[in-house]
Amino acid sequence: MKQFIFKNLKYDPNNLDSTHKALKKIFSEEDCVRFRIEEDAVIVRIDKYPKSSIQCSMLQLKDFIKEDSAKFIVRMNIQKRMYIKGKRGSHVPIRGFPQIVKKFKSIAEKNGFKVLNFTSISDPYLLYKEKNGQQSSFNTIDFEGHLKITDSDLFKQAYENGIGPSKNYGYGMLILDKG
Repeated sequence: MKQFIFKNLKYDPNNLDSTHKALKKIFSEEDCVRFRIEEDAVIVRIDKYPKSSIQCSMLQLKDFIKEDSAKFIVRMNIQKRMYIKGKRGSHVPIRGFPQIVKKFKSIAEKNGFKVLNFTSISDPYLLYKEKNGQQSSFNTIDFEGHLKITDSDLFKQAYENGIGPSKNYGYGMLILDKG
């Protein structure tokens, strides 16, 4: 799995679908493209090389891991499923800082890593996306900290595929730092 960083990609940062479409032009239409929008770049994780000659830099998982630990940043959509009798369960945001942290740590453990400490957790905020007249909300929270890998196979899967819900919109993409 390769991680590409695009600094000059033309996209609308307020429209997740436009970013997805821009990336589909760089990679092939059928590829599952995981991406995250940062202030000055779009980070993409995929198995293939871009078909376009657009300028980007590339890093791999082994470039970040030092003694089974690493610095991480991840944007999550923290939510829980509510079941309503006779209806399909709907997702609702988890409220309350302790519950949000507990849910994230639970997700981490299921994905082969343990959070050693948090250096930063953003205040939760809601983002909305409208499709076919229906509005979806994303309970957006950014976590930063240090992690320890507890199961290398599960962690590799988590790194490649993302963790938690809304991965097609950049949520759950583990960004690792060498520092």
